[in-house]
Order: sequence, then C-alpha cells, then structure tokens
Amino acid sequence: MVAKNHEGLILDGAAEVVERPSTVVEEEALALQWSIGLSINLGFIRVCFETDCLKLFHLWKKPPDGRNYLATILGDCFHSSRSFDFIYVEFVRRSDNVVADFLARNASSYTSCVWIEEAPSEVDAFVTADILASMPSV
Repeated sequence: MVAKNHEGLILDGAAEVVERPSTVVEEEALALQWSIGLSINLGFIRVCFETDCLKLFHLWKKPPDGRNYLATILGDCFHSSRSFDFIYVEFVRRSDNVVADFLARNASSYTSCVWIEEAPSEVDAFVTADILASMPSV
C-alpha cells in the first residue's frame, strides 16, 4: 500500500504478508481491506485507491452476492469505507503503479512495516517513475 498526495509524493507506505491460501483477487481484496483500515487509522478522510486488478475494480463497482470469502472481504471494505468523506477506487495499469507493485513483490522483506512520510529508499526511483507516468503528455 502506498499513500500519495495529489502531486504523487509518498505520504505513507506499508507492506504486509498474507499467510492464508487464496485466489489472486482475494489477495487483492485483502490488500484493499488492509489499506482501508490503515488509511482510517492514519486519519485520511479523502482517499483514492488504485488497483491493477481489473476484476477487483469491477467487483468494487458491482459487489458479488452471496456469503463466500470474497464477498465477506468486500462487504467489510464497503462498510469501512463509510468512514471517509470521499472514496474512489480506480483501475491503473501495473506499469503506472510501480511503487505498490514493488512493495507487493517484496513484502516478505518488509514484514508488517508501515512507513510514515517516507518509503524504503529502494523505491525512490519508482516514485519518480510513477510521478512521470501520471503527468499529462505535451
């Protein structure tokens, strides 16, 4: 999870390893659930969550019916999201979200870490790449 301001600079970052067997979309939903909870704890009131999981993005728009594990996770996300004044979930390509992708791939190196107003130094170049990728072309 990476929290950025409107200029793309990192406000906070975190990494957590999920030790339960699940599908990719369940893992992505668990990451969203964890990020929502952390954002609430950090006092954010206006948030935009980006995901490179297209299925999770679609499920956020139209949640699944039923009482399966995925529906339970998403139900908790929706309930918790009421804590924000504004929340938006958007789909981004993995290539435009390299900081979060790097942290996800290397989460076992940062077991249960939270960074306030910083991130690991090895992601500095990725932060710059994310900022440049989000700038409009001229």
